[in-house]
Amino acid sequence: MKKQDDRVGELLRSLPAVEASPGFTRRVLARLDQPATASRPTHGGMWRWATAALLVLLVAMGGWQLHGIHEQQQRQAELDELRQEYLALRAEVDELQRLRDELPVFYLGGTDDVDLVLDVANLVEMRKARDLAEPHAVTTGTHDL
Repeated sequence: MKKQDDRVGELLRSLPAVEASPGFTRRVLARLDQPATASRPTHGGMWRWATAALLVLLVAMGGWQLHGIHEQQQRQAELDELRQEYLALRAEVDELQRLRDELPVFYLGGTDDVDLVLDVANLVEMRKARDLAEPHAVTTGTHDL
């Protein structure tokens, strides 16, 4: 750092000497005698600050508005997805109900080799046939066929 300071000093000394204009010293001393005045911002400076603040506010509000629009679009997309899922589930339930009405069977269980299924339509037909064949049969509360 010392070398740089020496070099700067050397360069400054190599510059040609310029004489001060007439009255330079008098003007500087007169200015020093005047009371110090605080510099006030001009109206133009205040308007610049107000404009800058307004622009910052507008940009922030615009960003907030865009964020709200984006969130609303996300919620709408999620709602549309839920509606599509609901419609698919509703169609599946309707198909299952239609199949239940067409195929009145109950799965009773089973093993790896055998599944036990009760066909209610045949059971009802068999009961009707039995009732027609034996009109005086007394039901005892058991389900014997």
